[in-house]
Amino acid sequence: MHAIVKGALATAFVVAAAAALERAMPGREARPEPGGITSSVADPRADASLRPCAAGAIANGQRVSSRDCVPLPPGGDELRSARERLLAETLPTLADARGSARDSVTLMPDRSADFARYLLPVTPAQVEPAPADGSESGNFGEHLLVITTDPGAVVTAVDLEAQQGAAEVVGVGELFGITVVTRHLVLRPSGARSYLAFVGKLARPGPGVVVGAELGTLGVLGFAGSSGSIRFALRELRGPLASPPAHLADLASEGYGFAIDARNLLPRAP
Repeated sequence: MHAIVKGALATAFVVAAAAALERAMPGREARPEPGGITSSVADPRADASLRPCAAGAIANGQRVSSRDCVPLPPGGDELRSARERLLAETLPTLADARGSARDSVTLMPDRSADFARYLLPVTPAQVEPAPADGSESGNFGEHLLVITTDPGAVVTAVDLEAQQGAAEVVGVGELFGITVVTRHLVLRPSGARSYLAFVGKLARPGPGVVVGAELGTLGVLGFAGSSGSIRFALRELRGPLASPPAHLADLASEGYGFAIDARNLLPRAP
C-alpha cells in the first residue's frame, strides 16, 4: 500500500477514535457551532467540586467551584429585624410601591412597649388592640389602636418625634366612622419621610378641620363620641402625595403606604 494512503488511513483512524472517546466522556455534551459543526464543551454539573453550597451559604454569581460559595450572616431574627429597620430608615423608591402586600414595621427594640410612656391624641387614654377578627383593622393589622377616653373628650393632633412643621389635613370623611387624616413630615436619619395619622370614630371634626388646613401642636382634630372610643393608626407613605385621593380608603391602601407601630414615632411623655 502506498505510503500516502497509509498515512491518510492512520489519520482517519486517530480522528475517529478521538471522537468516539469524546462522546463517551461523562459530563460533555455536543453543542452546534456556526456552519453545522459540533463541538463538545464541559458540563459543569459533572464537576464534583460544583455540588450545591452547604447550609448557611449561597452561590456567588456564576460559580466555578465550591470556593465561590459565600457564607450568609447568621440568625434569621437579626435579618428580619434588619429588614424592619430598613423599612423605617430607608427612603422608599417607586419600585417599593409595588412591594409585597401587608408590609409593616413593628416595634423597634429601642422603643418602650408601654403606651403610658407616650403622648396620645387624647387624655386620659386606655389603649387596646383592634378587634382580633380583623373587622376593622384591614391594611392596618395589629397597628390599629383602640383608644378609650372620656365621652366628648377633645382629640388633638400629635407632633411626631422629629416632626418638621405643622401637620396638614389631607382627608376628612368616613373610614372608621368620621375620620381625620393628617400628614406629618419627619426628619429621619436617612432623610425626610412622610407619615399619615388616622384618627377615627369621632363624633365630629374640629372647627376649621378641612383638607389643606394646618394643625399645630395640640390643634383640635375633633371630639370623641358618646362611647369615648376612638381609633388611631400611623402609616408611612411610599412616595410623594401630590394630591389626596377622593376616598380615605385609598390613603389606607398598600399602594400608598404601609402600617407602622405608632410607638416608633409617638413623642415620649415627659
